[in-house]
Amino acid sequence: MYKNSGYRGNNNYPKRSQQRTITTDFYNPYAFVPLTNKILLIDNQEKEILSHDIPFNNGKSGTVSIDFESLTPFCVCDTDGSNTSIYDNYFVPGTSIKGMIRNVFEIITMSNIRNGIANKRYSMRDLRNSAYELKASNHPQKSGFLIQLDGKFYIQKCSCEKYSYKDIEKEEGISGLKNCKSVKEKYAKLQSPIVEYEDGSFTMWFFSGFMNNKNNEYLFDIPREFDGLIPLKEEEYRDFIFIHEKENENASWNFWKRKLKNYKSIEDLKKDVYKGIAPCFFRTKTDEVGDLCVKDLGFSFLYRQPYKKAIYDFLPSTYLQGGIDMTQSLFGYVNEKDALKGRLQFEHSFICNARKEKEQTFILGGPKPTYFPFYLKQGEPAKLHTYFSEQTYISGHKRYLVQQNAVEGKEKPSKVTKTFVPLSANTKFTAKIHFHNLRDYELGALIAAITFCNHQTSCFHSLGIAKPFGYGKLRVNNYTITMTGEDNCNIDFYHEFISMMCNKLNFVNEAEYLKSISYLFDIASAHYIPQKRIRYPQMVDKEFDIIKNQKLSLTDFSPKNV
Repeated sequence: MYKNSGYRGNNNYPKRSQQRTITTDFYNPYAFVPLTNKILLIDNQEKEILSHDIPFNNGKSGTVSIDFESLTPFCVCDTDGSNTSIYDNYFVPGTSIKGMIRNVFEIITMSNIRNGIANKRYSMRDLRNSAYELKASNHPQKSGFLIQLDGKFYIQKCSCEKYSYKDIEKEEGISGLKNCKSVKEKYAKLQSPIVEYEDGSFTMWFFSGFMNNKNNEYLFDIPREFDGLIPLKEEEYRDFIFIHEKENENASWNFWKRKLKNYKSIEDLKKDVYKGIAPCFFRTKTDEVGDLCVKDLGFSFLYRQPYKKAIYDFLPSTYLQGGIDMTQSLFGYVNEKDALKGRLQFEHSFICNARKEKEQTFILGGPKPTYFPFYLKQGEPAKLHTYFSEQTYISGHKRYLVQQNAVEGKEKPSKVTKTFVPLSANTKFTAKIHFHNLRDYELGALIAAITFCNHQTSCFHSLGIAKPFGYGKLRVNNYTITMTGEDNCNIDFYHEFISMMCNKLNFVNEAEYLKSISYLFDIASAHYIPQKRIRYPQMVDKEFDIIKNQKLSLTDFSPKNV
């Protein structure tokens, strides 16, 4: 029987593809409002007086009613691909209106972007990048078994041997292993992935996903004694789960996590004949006290390598301060330490005389934040900042370019497409926002978010799905404020907000403040000259690779004024 120890490496990496160029000019569907060096935080003393029970001396309550009109078709999807409805009465959920207004509110109040994003550690698998350490000739990754003991995860190092598909099929008496499209299909060809020998030892086949040029798999030796357990600590485990379940849905992990068992002891593991452990490749590091622990792991030899930095490491130092911001003060928040109930309530907005458009089908895959030419702020031309760079920051607040018209979805329905039925352009509805105990400048901030700081005639909100294709363009036709317990209120709430922003953040005047967020108005204006087609880079033409290879950035694919 084929049983050896040790490891034989493979240095056959894909060759660099021919240099290509992008042949058509286009705008990328999304851009970013850059971060400023100013944020508005609420100090602890002020936080203590935010209350629903004890009103401010000048606190105001009431309702803002907003008359919206859709200038392009839109769809806030229900489960069947139609707009949300109750007994065929279509409506826009209050949560959708809330998210739409909140996105603008965060920008205009210069809230801390850190409070709205998770500190995730993304990953990469780029054989051409010198920072991808797993391709090195000395192979820093080792073979081992992921096990769970009493709720905690460990890896037991082992030896492994590489075998060709031809040899595996001959030994196991099977065929077609190389052509299997998934790990599940590969293991289904075996009676068991575990092989037992006459001397009482065991091995386990390690199969990874399909690749056109892959010709080998691995056989892992199961140690007789599990006496070298290396702990997988909580932080590294969280990074692993995010990378394999959120950033990229990993089919191998999806297969193995269903087989992992939580054993009470090594003896229980052995009695179960190793059925509840998972083969993997991993790297190690030493922790702050000098003990060995798992650095990262994956379910292929060249697995996704986590970046050294997490998202918060790419924020300017100003944004690393503690404290809540104005968005949290009005909209509320919940975190690990405490919570604050919001002072805004968004109603569902029912639509009268709704008219459905014809069915549309698009590929709606979301952009990857790991695409550093777009998601990281780039510096001098011909030099790209990556997630390994020391002096760069995230690009800012993401917004989709508002477009003049929606395009028709011509994709054929498949597993990767989304089919939906939008409501027609010129649909009108009224959204109501109930506010409680707001100070004058806070109500002014809400009005500013609704009107894009009095730019409602030239700037538009975006609602629902398929925004990259021009759907969901909304115009504010009118808004009214109804106060509770007051007949009339002649306060200029908007300028109360502007005055507060200038005083607290040291803007000279309104013009200087508006200039600091002018990218927001540019992105939301829909006036892009010269006009180009708005689309994503094309994967089929390898445009994402071309952009990286030619050291281009998002500014090369955005309107000049954005």
